[in-house]
Amino acid sequence: KGIKIDESKENIGKNGTSEKNEQIVKKEDGHLIILYILDSEQCASPNVFMCNMLYALMIKMRFKVPILLVFNKIDLAPIPVEWLKDYEKFMESVDEESYNGSLLKSMALHFEEFYSNFEYVGVSAETGQGKHEFFEIVEKMISSQ
Repeated sequence: KGIKIDESKENIGKNGTSEKNEQIVKKEDGHLIILYILDSEQCASPNVFMCNMLYALMIKMRFKVPILLVFNKIDLAPIPVEWLKDYEKFMESVDEESYNGSLLKSMALHFEEFYSNFEYVGVSAETGQGKHEFFEIVEKMISSQ
């Protein structure tokens, strides 16, 4: 619609944050949001889900800009919406006997209040599902800045 994606700036959060990336964020004129792309299939694992929530939170805090969680491949696996919005549902999914079960539970307890407020959308590149919702949310986020 009126959304322009600058190709030179689209990978700001990819595997770390370089000084150049920080300069791009700081010097950006206009509206900026970070799109954090997640694989829905991989996020079905409590370990992967929690790692992604912590990483997204770190990026949001570091750059101080809105972040949109974009769950890809929703035609293959649903978005873990219950985990995003309900700490108890996440806790039920964590294996008590796993080597890091208690760590995952304590991290979820501590950080849930932060990541539960993230905007999120599910999309499928294969089927096109979620495309319209994606652009609606991006428009809403940009207009609220």
